[in-house]
Amino acid sequence: MKVSEPEKIPKPENKKTVPFGKQKRWRFFPFRHLIAVGLIAGVALAAYSNTFYVPFQFDDRPNIVQNPNVQIKVFTWDRLEQLVKNTYRESIRIFSYFTLALNYYFGEFNVFGYHLVNFIIHVASGIFLYWFLILTFNLPFLKEKYGSISYKVAVFTSLIFISHPIQTQSVTYIVQRMASMAGMFYLLSMVLYIKGRLSFGKTRSFYFGGWY
Repeated sequence: MKVSEPEKIPKPENKKTVPFGKQKRWRFFPFRHLIAVGLIAGVALAAYSNTFYVPFQFDDRPNIVQNPNVQIKVFTWDRLEQLVKNTYRESIRIFSYFTLALNYYFGEFNVFGYHLVNFIIHVASGIFLYWFLILTFNLPFLKEKYGSISYKVAVFTSLIFISHPIQTQSVTYIVQRMASMAGMFYLLSMVLYIKGRLSFGKTRSFYFGGWY
């Protein structure tokens, strides 16, 4: 009587598998951020869509309408150097005046361009705030406690920031972009600092370089 040999069971291939839950989470992870950015931009547009044609007010006139330094019609290095030198005699807000000069170069006294830049700065501030909160709540010593609610808190807080009436002056009052730009760069610097602390090698140097 012949004894049949036991069937040879093939060895499982040595492949790293990712649990379904993680696959699903990573697949939709970037999409959640896109939704957040869309909400921030959409709420900001709903709040300020009727302000793009507000005329120049108060300090807008001496700083833009009556300021020949920002009224550049030829975009050359000599003209930009002249802008920096003349502006620095009266103010250290050179970059802010540079953005006003760019607005004049592309649209002269068409207020739509000025308000559009202010609007973009405000939206960028809301996005940087959202990014900062996401990073903060997911730091190693906070993630266990707050990581699960970080997305909801970051979105909710950013939407309050973007639509709060206290922001009206810095968005609709053209010259006040100086204040809104300061806030935007401050939020960006905090984001870069956290990213730098969590990174290594050249990437860390890149983030800290931007932070400085």
